[in-house]
Amino acid sequence: MNHINAPALVIDDGGVAALVVCCVAAEPTRVTPFAAPPGGASAGNRIDASKRRAGLLGLAETVVREGTGSELSDDPFAETTAILLDAGRLAGRLGLTTIVWPVHLGIDLDAMERELARARLVERLVCLDAPGGVAATGLRIETPLLDLTHEQIASLARDLDAPLDAAWWCLKAGPAPCGRCGSCRRWEAALNPAGGVGATGSNG
Repeated sequence: MNHINAPALVIDDGGVAALVVCCVAAEPTRVTPFAAPPGGASAGNRIDASKRRAGLLGLAETVVREGTGSELSDDPFAETTAILLDAGRLAGRLGLTTIVWPVHLGIDLDAMERELARARLVERLVCLDAPGGVAATGLRIETPLLDLTHEQIASLARDLDAPLDAAWWCLKAGPAPCGRCGSCRRWEAALNPAGGVGATGSNG
């Protein structure tokens, strides 16, 4: 993926994909992480991961999304739209016109088309509502990892020597990822294809 060459807001769910995006920032201090995890038990862990990586990578101070873990958490599609809209409003307040959304869908072409359409729609809605800067210059939501798989993102993370201890992908809260939920199993397999003890030290 390309470096981030302009001041940008990165939607950060605390996971590996967002970590990769933060690691490739051309000028880290021009990147503002927007901690916006999906609702659920692990939201606090994901926010902590976002703040930790911001410190390690020299990023701007993390902005935490208000209403994290809201009533939308049982509807992932509605929550995704809400997160993008909140990111757009925040970008406008910060004077930023680029949002980096580290969504990744592998080879699912239908899902990619849907999420690109969602991004374009949110761009228009934010610009219609925003006074001044964003409305005048336009908002762009970039999706540089859209067609990558978990394995490809894990490979990028290894190439970048990304601090995986500043990532959280488990669906549960706790001192360490559980190693048993579906998300843990996917990421453990991607990050440690040889099997055994994974990158988090959990035995998946």
